[in-house]
Amino acid sequence: MLRLKSIKRNLATLLLLVAAATMQAQNKHTVVEQMPTFPGGNTALISYVNNEMNYPKDCMKNKIDGRVSLNFLVTSQGDIRNVIIVRSSGNRQLDNEALRIVKQMPKWNPGKQDGKAVPVSYALPIVFKLNNASNRKFEFPSTSDIKHVEVDKYHDLAIVTLKSGKKQGFIVSETPKLKKLISKQEKENNITPNSQGYYDFFLQK
Repeated sequence: MLRLKSIKRNLATLLLLVAAATMQAQNKHTVVEQMPTFPGGNTALISYVNNEMNYPKDCMKNKIDGRVSLNFLVTSQGDIRNVIIVRSSGNRQLDNEALRIVKQMPKWNPGKQDGKAVPVSYALPIVFKLNNASNRKFEFPSTSDIKHVEVDKYHDLAIVTLKSGKKQGFIVSETPKLKKLISKQEKENNITPNSQGYYDFFLQK
């Protein structure tokens, strides 16, 4: 009888924890006064992704690259939860590696609203290029070579598609030319949200 009561008590506690976690996920924010940040900021985030990335051997051998767009919850404690893929790279190995990288991230600095830590939904694209494996940094291309630019909704990261079809990732704050280009497009009202929640514009159709 005592054992049955203990089981019921533990089950009730478990249900309360699940309910609390569900309620927190349902009350998540997408934009807050102070967005969550990776420890050390965006530069540290990019370094972390590059350093942790284990480029799948088959993809490397066959020169397969791609981009995986993910969404996850940064809880009020800074933990990473509910990691999902919102746009696949088209390759299961790249998708799985992107999931692994995000799921094993250290705690973030949580987002805040009215001075209080709150759960925030966060979008993050991870680009797989063989150049990433060697930690090579791209020089920002000439605007005449750019076809399309896609920027995350926080204007932190950008994916630049060249006329050749190649894609390159940049940190906006560390790329003055890109920052100026985005500002110019905003003033001309050329930046529009797309179906994935990112903002983009074309320089060449």
